Formats: sequence, structure tokens, C-alpha cells
Amino acid sequence: MSSSKRQGPPKHQNKYAWKPNAGCKINESELGGKLRPFSSISGVCPRCKEQIDWKRRYGKYKPILEPAKCQKCGKRSVRQAYHNICSSCSKDHGICAKCCCRTDDIVGRDVSELESERKALEEAIQNARERDRRTLLRAMDKKRPGTSPAVPKIGDRSREGDLFPAKTLDEYAASAGLLFMSSCLPLGRRRKRKETMKQERGALLISQLDAGHLCHYWQSVIDIIAVGVSSRHLLARSLARIAAVHRCRHWGPAKEVPIDGTLRCWISCRAMASKGSSSSSIPITPLLKDELDIVIPTIRNLEFLEMWRPFFQPYHLIIVQDGDPSKTIKVPEGFDYELYNRNDINRILGPKASCISFKDSACRCFGYMVSKKKSALEGYPSGKAINALEQHVKNLLSPSTPFFFNTLYDPYREGADFVRGYPFSLREGVKTAVSHGLWLNIPDYDAPTQLVKPRERNQRYVDAVLTIPKGTLFPMCGMNLAFDRELIGPAMYFGLMGDGQPIGRYDDMWAGWCVKVICDHLALGVKTGLPYIWHSKASNPFVNLKKEYNGIFWQEEIIPFFQTAVLTKECSTVQKCYIELSKQVREKLGKIDPYFSKLADAMVTWIEAWDELNPSGDIAEAANAPAKGKK
Repeated sequence: MSSSKRQGPPKHQNKYAWKPNAGCKINESELGGKLRPFSSISGVCPRCKEQIDWKRRYGKYKPILEPAKCQKCGKRSVRQAYHNICSSCSKDHGICAKCCCRTDDIVGRDVSELESERKALEEAIQNARERDRRTLLRAMDKKRPGTSPAVPKIGDRSREGDLFPAKTLDEYAASAGLLFMSSCLPLGRRRKRKETMKQERGALLISQLDAGHLCHYWQSVIDIIAVGVSSRHLLARSLARIAAVHRCRHWGPAKEVPIDGTLRCWISCRAMASKGSSSSSIPITPLLKDELDIVIPTIRNLEFLEMWRPFFQPYHLIIVQDGDPSKTIKVPEGFDYELYNRNDINRILGPKASCISFKDSACRCFGYMVSKKKSALEGYPSGKAINALEQHVKNLLSPSTPFFFNTLYDPYREGADFVRGYPFSLREGVKTAVSHGLWLNIPDYDAPTQLVKPRERNQRYVDAVLTIPKGTLFPMCGMNLAFDRELIGPAMYFGLMGDGQPIGRYDDMWAGWCVKVICDHLALGVKTGLPYIWHSKASNPFVNLKKEYNGIFWQEEIIPFFQTAVLTKECSTVQKCYIELSKQVREKLGKIDPYFSKLADAMVTWIEAWDELNPSGDIAEAANAPAKGKK
């Protein structure tokens, strides 16, 4: 008998033993594979977590396909498999989301809480350099947010409120910024930075940085603070202290801090966290406070304004109520606003009210007409509290470059300029008439695409603004839009849509096509890109398909019409351009369907109503005269 140890599997194996997924290899693109790993389990007690883990481990896990109904609130807000109540009800009642037993030991954190924390962090670092921002996010993903044990880690809830675990702010900043400053400093300064860090831990480090690096330095401190703070007032005080140190270290105690883009972002966060919280707060003057109106079309109450209060409250709101005028729309207190319903539209415009659409978001153009301010911003009843106003104002106040494309996008933004080969005769630019923002989360798709990709979400964020070149059309969306009313206001007509019309959901795109043709003729610019808003309410694709059905076919002839539209030299104002465009619509598009002849009449009626409500609204020809450099 051999004394060697037996190798290999047992000679007689149990053929009847249960083997999960025997002979079945999980595809990497399937749920549970490398490309689609399981989400973290949260909101349940440890016992329920073990049960769900067992199901995942042995192939018995059945993922949830659509939100389920909560047994507590009755809403379809349960988004995790095997959960019986939603996360909000679980928090409110202090019970497990699966077994509904009261417990103090809840496993994991809510997905929405993690997402909101992640978004807050991304907002805090949006003005940092791309390399620094990616370094921080990569460190978070790898769970390496800090390098010093004295610094509370991102997501560590046990250290909430403990903002500065050091004797001075400089010491804390030095330890917190250790990881991120390696990428902020040029290569030649890194050795010097290490030596300085060993000696003074931060005081001399600040003296070696220029203004740009100093902004990134304090930005990294805010990244650490903002995520681990539970009290907004603590965050406000910490930002005020950072602003004070920022002022004393670089510009001296006697000088004021230049409010650059990065610092203004911090101050806006502080104002949002605590309005008038401390005496050290820096007053903020809203941009174009007396020259800007915010137009909001709605069919429901406006509770969403609470999220936008820090940015919208200083401005005047024009709310256009669509649908049943007998319904009372509730507006939160503290806002300066005017509310118009269908009865008001009929009273103000009389017979010309027929040009304003009913039961459609195209009614928003009435707000543009009654506004008396220079600029108008389009708001929409969904979104996330970000300072989109400031970016829109920056876009409108800076020139555009429609005649020659700059490969660095907007050359007037900080950190950019005209590239080599850009004609010097065109670098003066032209006036910007429209600022077209973008959106995240639910994309602005047409109905067929919505049906094909019902769960697709837009997560692409591009920190860029560009001018749409002359002769190029674009699909304008009214959800996140600002424009100079004096330059292009009369052309912002959203057509006849909605109730009683054969087409819908083409209102903002129709206005965008008309506006782009007129801007090209009058040498005005249209910018697109920043700011982004969070779009959180998806529309019904089946209802949208009924509205868009005719437009899907008609647009194949509408687009070539606008691409070849030519306006005469006599069209020197927006009103004259729009009247000329209405004649061409009647002549060329009227052959497609009688609707376009009716639309052409409405375009003329719109201009007549505009001139009645704005007797001085005829824009001087000098204001819209072709700018220098137009070809």
C-alpha cells in the first residue's frame, strides 16, 4: 500500500448534493456579474441582511423590476428587492424595511442619501481643476479619502460636528489637504512642499502657493468638511472662517477678497446653508437683480421653490398657470411674484389671446410678453438647488463666437482663450442673446426613444460652454433657458400647441429654430452647455407619442425649411424678421398641413400683441445691427 498522500477530489462525490447555478456561468453583463454588481443592502436589520445575502450567494435572488408599493404610505417608492416599506417610512418609524420589526441596528445607508451626498460633493468641487476633481472622486471610490487619521473620513458619521480635530485651522487644512495638494502643485514645487509640510504643517505651505493653487487648497478642505457635517450652521461658520483665512493669508488683512468664481461658489453654499447666520458672513449682491425675471409655467403647487429659495428669492417671478383657472396655485411665502391664469390672459390680450396655447407648456411665452425686465429665465417645476442663475447671467453677459469655432469652447471663460489660428478680427465676438442650459438624470428624449430606453439616465456632466456656430440649428429645450429680452424677446414664441392642436411637445423646439435663424441674420450668439439642472420627473411616453406623432413626420420637412430660410436686408429688427419668417412658413410649410397656415397667423398675432404690451419694445436697429466680423 502506497504511503503517498492522495491528491485531487474525492473518488466518490455526492452527485445528489444541491449545487447552485451548476454548469451555469454568470454573464458579466448580467445582474451580479462584474459589469453589473449587486447594489449595497441598506435599510434592514442584520438578520434580514443575512437572508438577502444568502439569496444572492446561492442564486435565489430575484431583483425588483419596477418600484413596489410601500405598505405604510401606499406610494410606489420601494426600490430594493424584498423590502416591504420605503426608506423614508423606515426612517420615520425606526423599523426594518423588510421584516418591519423595530430595531436600532439598521444596516447600511440609504441609496438616496449617498447619492445626495455625492452630488453635494461634486457641486463643492465643480470649480476645481479637472485633474483635482477626478483625483478626489477616484479616492472616494477606492475608499481612500484621507491620509491622516486625525482627519474624519468622508462618510464617517461618527465624527459629525467635529470639524477641526486640530489646534488651528491651518493644521487641519494641512492634514486634510495632504492627499489633494500633490496634484495641485507643479512638479517642481512638490519636493519643496514636502519639506515645508514637515517643518510648519501648513503655515509656510500657503505662502508658497499662488492665487489659483490657494483656491484649490481651500476647496480640498471644504470637500472634507462638507461631507462629514450634519449641521448646516456649522458648515456656514466653517466656510466663513475659511474665507477669513483666505483673505488674511494671501491679500492681507486690509484688502478685500476678490470674489472670483471659486469663492463665490463657497459663499453661495454658505448662504444656502444658513441665511444671515453670523456676523462674519459676506453679503452677496444677486447678479442683475433689477434686470431679470424668472418665468415658471405650472399646473401644480410650487413647493419646489423652497429648494430654489436661496437663488430665486431676490428676483421677481412670473408664474403662468396652465389648465383650469379656477384651481388655486399655492406659492410659498417670501417670494415676489405675479400669477397669471387663463382668465388673466384673455383679459389682457382680448381677441389676441388665441395665439397663446392652452393646456400646454407653450403658455410660458405669455410670461415673456408681460415681463418688463431686460432678461428672462425659464424655470421648471422640478430640479435640484444649484445656482443656475449665476451661470446663465455669465453666459449672457459674455460675448459669443458664432462665425469661427474655438476648439477650447468658450474663450471668455476663466482659464480659456482663443486658440492659435483664430482670426484676430473676430475675437471681439458678438452679443449673446440666448443661454441654453442642459440637464442630468432623466434625458429629454422623444417618445420613441423613451419607449426603447425607459430606464436610461443621463449622468454625463461636461464643464463647458460653447457657441452654436452660425448656420447650425439645435433642438432648444425650455426647461433650463435664459435669454436677453431686448435682443431676441419678440421671437420667443412657442407656437400653437396642446389643446385643440394636431401637435404637441414641439413648442420650445419651434421657438429655438425661429430664434436661431433670426440670431444668425442679426449677428447674435446662442450659447449652450452650463448650467445643468437635475430633471427628476419623467413624462408618460405613451401620452407623448400621441402628441408627437405628426411632428415626427413633419420635422423631416420643417428642418430643411429652417436650414434654407433667408431673411432680407430690410429685416433689421426682431419683429420684422419674425413677420418675414411667418410669411415663409405660410408659403412653404402650409402645403404640408393647414395647421401651418394657422400657425403663421398666430405668429403675426403674437407680434401685434407684443407691440401692444411693449410700446417701446421695438428694438433699435443699432442694437441688432450686424456686428463687426459678420461675413
